[in-house]
Amino acid sequence: MNYEESMAWLSYAAGKAGAPGLTALARLLERLGRPQDHLRFIHIAGTNGKGSVMAFLEAVLEEAGYRTGRYISPVLFSYEEKIRAGGKSMSREDTVSLISGIRPAVEKMEEEGEALPTLFEMETAMSLLYFARRKCEVVLLETGMGGAQDATNVVENKILTVFSSISMDHMEYLGSTQEAIARTKAGIMRPGVTAVCDPSG
Repeated sequence: MNYEESMAWLSYAAGKAGAPGLTALARLLERLGRPQDHLRFIHIAGTNGKGSVMAFLEAVLEEAGYRTGRYISPVLFSYEEKIRAGGKSMSREDTVSLISGIRPAVEKMEEEGEALPTLFEMETAMSLLYFARRKCEVVLLETGMGGAQDATNVVENKILTVFSSISMDHMEYLGSTQEAIARTKAGIMRPGVTAVCDPSG
């Protein structure tokens, strides 16, 4: 597949996706050899400021000599900004390679009647494959929406969780009060892993 064909297939597959959640992504990652198990994560949730937190942390870690990975959504200028390693966005060639890497597993899931991953879930799998290939030492992972059932919460090797400011967002999914939304976002926390919170709310 070339770049255009790869992107077309990704959109086509996303059109067959089931409901968002962790199950389809977990099954996809099993078929891909669980690349997340070879990585360490700083997981970031919140309503506003996640991108700034990630940018600051990436700069600090790179300056300290760590090879970082960074996964964000949405992007500003190009699709390849979603996935970065070593301070640089992936290339179009990388995009083709990653989509080619997940396609057989997704098609096998469909053959066996399993629920298919959403676009965000497939992109999350692509990012984890990329970071494992690039041997990233620390991966900065931003939740797409919420926390507990967010696709990014499939990872376990967390060394830090960070919460930017939390306010009323995605209320139809996360809850009707700020407390309920905060509780859902807190689902990324793990026992024994330090959590840092924005004191403003």
